[in-house]
This record gives sequence, C-alpha cells and structure tokens, in this order.
Amino acid sequence: MNNRNLLCLFVLNVVLLLLCWPVWGQKVPALSGVLPSGEMLAPTGKINLKAHKINLKAHKITLSSNIYTLSGDVHVKASNMSIESDEASYDVARNTVAARGKVVFTTDKGVEYHGEGLQVNVVTKHWEFLDWSVAFSANSLGKPFLDTLYAGGAKIEGLPNEVIATDSYVTTCNHLDDPHYEIRAEKLEIFPGDKVIAHKCDVYLLGKLIFRLPWFYLSLREHQSPIVPEFGSNATEGYYMRLRYQYVVNDNNIGTVRLDTTTKRGEGLGINHFYTLPEGKGELFLYGREMLKEYVVRLDHQQVIEPADLNVEFHGDLRGNSSFTNTPTTLTNLSLNLTGPSKRPMWRAGYSTQKNESTVSSESSNANLSYTAPAAGGNLQYSSTYSRYDNGGAAAINQDMWNRMSWTRQVGAGILNMRVDEHPDLGQQYYTGIQRLPDIYYEADAQKMDMDFLSSIPSRLTVGWGYYDERPGDVRLNRYLFNYSANPRAIKMGSTSLTMNGNLRQTFYGDKDATALYYLSSSVNLQTTIGPLQHSLSFQRQQSDGYSPFQFDSVYPTEAITDNISLITNTQKIYISGGKDLLFKRWQDVAIRTESTLDKRWSMQHSAAYDPNIGSWRDLTSGVTFRDTPRLFTQVSTRYDLANSQLRQVTGNVNWKMDKNWGVQWMGGYDGINKQFLYNEYLVTRDLHCWNVAFNYSAEQRSFGLSFRLKALEISPAKFGYGKGGQTLGNGFSTGM
Repeated sequence: MNNRNLLCLFVLNVVLLLLCWPVWGQKVPALSGVLPSGEMLAPTGKINLKAHKINLKAHKITLSSNIYTLSGDVHVKASNMSIESDEASYDVARNTVAARGKVVFTTDKGVEYHGEGLQVNVVTKHWEFLDWSVAFSANSLGKPFLDTLYAGGAKIEGLPNEVIATDSYVTTCNHLDDPHYEIRAEKLEIFPGDKVIAHKCDVYLLGKLIFRLPWFYLSLREHQSPIVPEFGSNATEGYYMRLRYQYVVNDNNIGTVRLDTTTKRGEGLGINHFYTLPEGKGELFLYGREMLKEYVVRLDHQQVIEPADLNVEFHGDLRGNSSFTNTPTTLTNLSLNLTGPSKRPMWRAGYSTQKNESTVSSESSNANLSYTAPAAGGNLQYSSTYSRYDNGGAAAINQDMWNRMSWTRQVGAGILNMRVDEHPDLGQQYYTGIQRLPDIYYEADAQKMDMDFLSSIPSRLTVGWGYYDERPGDVRLNRYLFNYSANPRAIKMGSTSLTMNGNLRQTFYGDKDATALYYLSSSVNLQTTIGPLQHSLSFQRQQSDGYSPFQFDSVYPTEAITDNISLITNTQKIYISGGKDLLFKRWQDVAIRTESTLDKRWSMQHSAAYDPNIGSWRDLTSGVTFRDTPRLFTQVSTRYDLANSQLRQVTGNVNWKMDKNWGVQWMGGYDGINKQFLYNEYLVTRDLHCWNVAFNYSAEQRSFGLSFRLKALEISPAKFGYGKGGQTLGNGFSTGM
C-alpha cells in the first residue's frame, strides 16, 4: 500500500472517529445533528426529547449510557415543571433529573423552591430537594391565606397531593433577621387547600425557644387563628374567655378542643374534629354547657363513591338553646345532596329539612331532582322540586311541587323547543303558576330563513303552540303564537344616532269564542354626544287589541317619553332625567344626581327629585368622602326630608391609620326622627408586624372583644360592623366615582 492510500485511510478513520465521538461520551459539538436516539441537537445546545416530553438546554451537553449530562446555565422543562441549575443529568431509563449547585425548581403547581440538590421523576412527578427554602404564595395555599408562608429546611419531598419536609421551619414573618415567631418542626406536612401539620415542633419568639408542642396544625378549611385565646363580653354570656388546644391523631384526623368560660352561662366544652377518608372528608363539631341545656352537634361530610362517579354532600346541624345565634335557638337543619356522573347524562338529587324554635317557630322541607342528557339529537333537561312550610300558626301548611321538562334542538336557522311544566294539586287552598302541558315553539333568525323581504333587518321569528293551565283561575286552553321582533341597525348622523326596535305578537286561544290578542310595541331612541355632554330622548309605546284569558299574556297599554342629560368630566358627573306618561298625562319625577371630585382627597355626591304633579321635593341624599391614602378614610352620608325640613338619618365611617402600628375605626348611624343611635361601633388595632391585636366595642349591643390574628390569614379580627341580626352595617350610599 503506497503512501497516498495510507493518507486516504487515515483521513477516513479521522472522519469516522469524529462522527462517533458523541456515542463515546465526549462533548456534543454546538452544531446541528442527529443523536443516537433520533432527537435533533440545535446549534444553541438545546435538545427536545419528544418521546420523553422533556427539553434540555445548557452550555455543554454530553450523552453516555442513556444519561445526558448538562453543565453551565442549565434549563430543564418537563410536565409543566422547570429546573434551573449549574449542573444536571437526565437518566433516560429512569426518567429522572438530578440537579446540583444553585437550583431553582418550579413545580407543576407554580411553586418555586430554591436549594442545592434536587432529584425529580418527570413521569410520576415525585421529587426530593436538599437544603431548600420556599415562599408559598397565598394562591398556592388557598384560603384563608392572604399573604406568603415562608418555609425551609434540610430535606423536602413532593408527592402529587402532599409535600413532606424534615428538620424544617415555617413562619409568615420573613422580613427580620430574627422573625417575631417561627415554628421549627421535626416533620412538616403541607396538604394544599386542606391543612398544614407540624410534628414535634418548637415555637420561637425573637429567636428564643418559648415552648414545645407535640404537634401544631393550621386548617385551611377553618377561618380562625389556631390556639389563640379570645376575650370579650356580650349580653348573652357576660364576660367570656375562649381557649383552644389542638390535637393530631394522624394525618387524616386532626382537631381542636374548645373551652369557654363565661360569667352568665358557666363553662362550655367542645371539640372540632377534621377527618379525611378515602375519597372523602368532613368536619364534626360538638359543644355543650349548662349540663347540656345548651348543645350543638354539626356534621359536614363530602364523599366520592367510585366507580359510580357519585358525589355525596351531607350537612347536619342540631342545636338546643344555642347562643351561637343572636337569640337562644333550638334548631334542626339536615340536608343531603347527591350528584351523578360528571359526564352526560348528569343527575342531581337533594333533600333538606329545617325546624326552628325561637321567637318565631317554623318547619320546612325541600326536595329536588334534576337530570340532563342528550336525546334525539338535542338536549333534554328534567327537574322536580317539592317544598313544604309550616309556621306553626293557624294558617294551613303550604306545600308546593313542580315537575319541569325541556328539550331543545338546533333545526336549520333556529331552535326547536318543547317544554312541560306540571304543578300537581297538593290540596292547597291557593297557589299560582302556569302549567305547560306541553309548550312547543320554534325560534329562528329571520335573516337566515331565505326571507327576501326581511333579509336587511336583524330580526327574530317565533311560532309555537301550547296547552296551558293557569292557576288560580284554572284556565285551560290552547295557545297559538306568532311573534316577530325587529332590531334595525342604528342610523348615525354625525354626533347623533337613531335606534329603533319593534315587536309584533299575535296569539289565538282555541276556545269556542275564537279569542285572540294582537300586541304591538315599538321604541325610538335619539342620542347625541357633544364632548362630555350626552343627550338621550326616548319614546316607547305598546298597544293591544283583543282579549287574553291568561294573566301572563295580558298587555297594559303604555305611551311615554323620557329625557336624559348627562355631563361627565374628570372631576364632575351630572345626571338629569325626566319624562311624561302620555297615556295618563302624568309627569315623571325630575331627578338630578351629581358626583364631584374636588381634589385627590375630597369627593361629594348629592341626589334629589321633584314631583311636578304635586309640586313636592323628594328626600335629599348627600355624601362626602375624604381619602388621605393610606392614613385616613372618612365617609359621611345624610338623608334630609325637604318637604318637612327634617333630618332623617346620618351615617358615618372613619378609618384612621394613626401611624404604622396603630389604627382606629368608627362606624355609626343616627336616626334623626327618633333622636337615637342606630349603631355605634369602635375598633382599635395594633400591628405587631406579622400579627394583629384588635379590640372592638359596640355601644348599642353593649359588647366588646379582644382578639389576636395572623395578618397572613383571612380571619376577622373582631365582630365589627355587624348589627344585632348579623346584617352588615354601612353608609347606604356609594360615591360611584
């Protein structure tokens, strides 16, 4: 073999060596090519392993024995998870990614973990992280969280519906070198949307160990601060103190023991137990005091029964002389709801009963059944409802039942509908309603029905027949319907637009007298806009000829004209309206409403009306708002009787942030007619950085309360702004600005 042949053989071997280099575990050149598995390697060092649904990106990528090794600005994405690290490897056979160095791991739930060592199975989504830290957002945990929960530790393990950490800490105070409080746990379990459990935990305040607990949990279903006592006074219990102590049987059974000490009702003992079953969960609450003269038994349970795909919801509430309501109440409240398959056909059934023995006694029951399924090329819906009410008086027991069925199907340019509404006679003396036995009609877009004379006018056409029974008159007749409604497009003339619509309806009732009703309605609106000024003039008219034996078909003639003027600028809104009933020759009220923004802090609102028919003014309502964000918010509203020159009512609200720590709120209402306060409420809060302490006082209810809460939790600090009946107190007006 001559030298030239040797040179050619040498060059050929070098070429083969270069082509096989990636297989031998060397660096992948930053050139496009085909890897042994068939995936493409992009020039930027990216690999898209379509068969494994994973993307790899790094400065350097090598492949050896089905293991990809990545280094330098590593990015891995798989199954809605992402990893950023200094180094990583991907084992194709085991579907696992191992990352090292500074690692940022974002789970498929959107939670971002930081640490130094991570291993993830991209198929099962099981992962383990070392030397980790995380900031759980309020959205990732769900209510009652309003702010971030911070955690970290030596090791954490992620499962599809649970996160388990060892030698970890948790706090909502992460803005200080030594948090105000911190819970360090040997084991921490987080069940998103359900609960957080810490085992063998130490509670630290300002970096110092205060006490140790065998367990500590926070229920994400119960909106109250754990363990924290409450103090206060009210008319029913006198002075009270409420204490709570938690217990954990296992991950599926946790609860709180409650002890109430009161000066008027003695001691009360209760238990609040949360449990989790296979495909189910629930809450049991038991409470009693005064030798069980007062008691509460409440059970809420949810269960999924497989493979029937059946959802069960049960609620039971039994109370005797309970002061948990505003007046001592004996109550029985039971409900059961069943929901069938999540896919069609679907059905739902429910039953509830309630008996209330208080100032006014009553008893009621309700049952319902619904069914939805495709049928005959359309959609079928059926429902049945039953109700029974007894107020314990001399009046007859009120019972009512409805059976309803509807079927709809798209036919050509419209929809064919059939409806049946049956109202059985349950022996009542009086009830109302329209029974359709049955009702069939077809509603279509007239423009799509090849009707040349209507092709240019947007309109709907309806034809139908039904056999009706109207109670209480017991009118039973056929009803034949023709209805046409037109909504022509607006006509624009510069800054003015003209809109019109009309409706024509003809009904026949099939009785021996050949009863029929003709109905026609129309409206015209002329609107002009010139800068901030808008003027709208409207005319409406409806008339009929003939007679309808049904009340629901009755037509009352109207003919009216209305006028509206509005002026809207950045600082001012003025609305003026009026009109006249042309049929009865009566003027509508001339109403005026103004909303003014005096500057960034002051705004005002006024409204009044004048009745031209009797020459009298309606009440004048006024409101003034002062905002000095974020320190002060004040709102005052009044109602003044112009006709009698008398102040009817004044309501007010003040929210004053005195400094970064202290806040004061006041809410009051005064009755000018009876010269007395309707409510007079105070709330003082102290910011303890990650905690709040609140003191509330109600002068009218003669009650006060002292409570503590974590700022990160959506928990009411105290009963502030609620009346004796539990209604929300307020100013009764909105600035609308």
